[in-house]
Amino acid sequence: MKLPASWSTLLVALFWAHPVHTENVLYIVGRADPLCCALILVAALVYAPCVSGRAGFVCAVFRLVVSVLLLVAAGLCKETGFCFFGLLAGWEILRGLLAGPALAQW
Repeated sequence: MKLPASWSTLLVALFWAHPVHTENVLYIVGRADPLCCALILVAALVYAPCVSGRAGFVCAVFRLVVSVLLLVAAGLCKETGFCFFGLLAGWEILRGLLAGPALAQW
């Protein structure tokens, strides 16, 4: 639509704050679902540099521990949070399959 960024931000804020949308969010089961989702997304963002190989070994281990703690907190908010340990395992499996012989750097 070729709107300036300020107009787009304003429209998103109005859409987000509209009572029709906030009412639906408030009826989700309290705060468990949004908190679980936020913790899972933060865990994925913390661990993402490890998958791309931009983090050193010590940094990667630290990021892994922080991601696991965030996923445990997400699981304590809502049981489905524990299912996302497969996200970290899947990233590592895919990285190993795509890296092939270059896995020796670990």
